[in-house]
Amino acid sequence: MDSDAAYPRNSARSDSRVPTKARKLIAKSSIQINNTVDEAWKALVDPEIVAKYMLGSQQVSDWQKGSSIIWRKDFNGRRFEDKGEILEITSQESLKYTHYSPASDKPDAPENYQAVSVTLQENAKGTTIELSSDNNASEKEKEMTEKVWAYYLQGLKIIMDKQ
Repeated sequence: MDSDAAYPRNSARSDSRVPTKARKLIAKSSIQINNTVDEAWKALVDPEIVAKYMLGSQQVSDWQKGSSIIWRKDFNGRRFEDKGEILEITSQESLKYTHYSPASDKPDAPENYQAVSVTLQENAKGTTIELSSDNNASEKEKEMTEKVWAYYLQGLKIIMDKQ
C-alpha cells in the first residue's frame, strides 16, 4: 500500500468535506498528575508505558513531524490498527497528530480523521495534561470520545503519579 494512502498528509481538520459542525464538536479531557513534565512526556511517547494505560496498544512512531503513528491492539476479540500522522511536536510541551480508528466503523478517508492535540504544563502540583480531539460527528460521539480519553488519562495518572 502506498504510504500516502495509508497516512493522508491532509488531515480531516483541513478537509473541506468535513462539515463545519463536526470540526466544532471538540472533545476535551484533562488531568493533573503528580510528576514532572519530563515524566509525563515520556508516558505519551514510550511504547512500554503507553501499552499499560491504552489497553495493551502497541504504539509505533519515530516522533518526527510528518511521520506516521500507529497503535495496534486486540479489543473484544477484534484486532485494530489505529493510525495517523504527526502534525506538530515540541518535546515536553505539545503534540498534535491525526487519528483514525477502524473501531469508528467509518471508511478510512481524510474526512474521518480527527486532529488530536495534547499539551503539557508543569505547575506546583506536577503536570497538567490537556487533550482535545476534533471532528466528532455528533454530541453523542463527542461525549464518547471524551469518556475514552478520560479513561486513558486516568490510567496514565495511576501509572505516573509519584508515590
